[in-house]
Amino acid sequence: MLRELYGIDGATVTPIEHGRTNASFVVHANGASYVLRRAWAGKPEAQIADEEHVLAHLVPPCDVPRIVPTLAGATHAIASGRVHHLFVAARGDVGPRYLGRDDHERVRNAMSRLAQLHRALAAVPCGPGEPWLGGRVARIRTGPPGVDQVLARIRRLLPASESTQWLHGDYHLGNLLWTGNEVSAIVDFDDVARGSAALEAGMALFALSRQPAGEEGFVFDEGLWQAGRAAYAGSVEGDALVFCAYQVLIHLEAAQRGLWDLTDGIGFWPCWHSLSRS
Repeated sequence: MLRELYGIDGATVTPIEHGRTNASFVVHANGASYVLRRAWAGKPEAQIADEEHVLAHLVPPCDVPRIVPTLAGATHAIASGRVHHLFVAARGDVGPRYLGRDDHERVRNAMSRLAQLHRALAAVPCGPGEPWLGGRVARIRTGPPGVDQVLARIRRLLPASESTQWLHGDYHLGNLLWTGNEVSAIVDFDDVARGSAALEAGMALFALSRQPAGEEGFVFDEGLWQAGRAAYAGSVEGDALVFCAYQVLIHLEAAQRGLWDLTDGIGFWPCWHSLSRS
């Protein structure tokens, strides 16, 4: 495919181990580095188009994936019935899975970058569409016992309306690349969505300040949260339970599509249990 559709010969292709939804590979060829991503089967065309639209118009505050067109000028390739994107590899190194409780520099840098990204995303043309988290609620059809009660709880927690601009949609440590303690790249715009920047900022704060713990409930570090909140320097919405609702929705939707299993250690059950007890 790389040779035929992109004109890339003699490539070395290595799977990227992290990441659960789309299969991704590092491609080295002719002194250049790329990331090849194969979409999951049945990925909606609208989701693919949204990501391509945002990346085409975004003037980012740091490095982001840039789509490499095919020889025919297409934004993606189709092979074996799956959509494939080839990106110029973004600059930086994978960071920690969790931040230490004293790692205020990293959380401040990550939230400063998010504030810059939100300003850049606000300039990207944005038409009407379903709201970011409300749309996820509407798409859930199945889940563990008690899912209807938890979804009802989530509906009560979410904001009644969301102001509309483009959002990253999945801003957390796994989608940031680092040079030292500085975010040098933001990756994985697969979940771009229309919604409230203030709500995404709130969800990002909890994602960045969450701590490794057991499966009984969600745990975050207040000091990291406060440091990140100050660095964002804008409106923030949502509390820890709204974050738990957000995590539950992501995991239920992925499980419903057959992409993930709801196993221990993926962050689902701590949030589910926190919501259930509340």
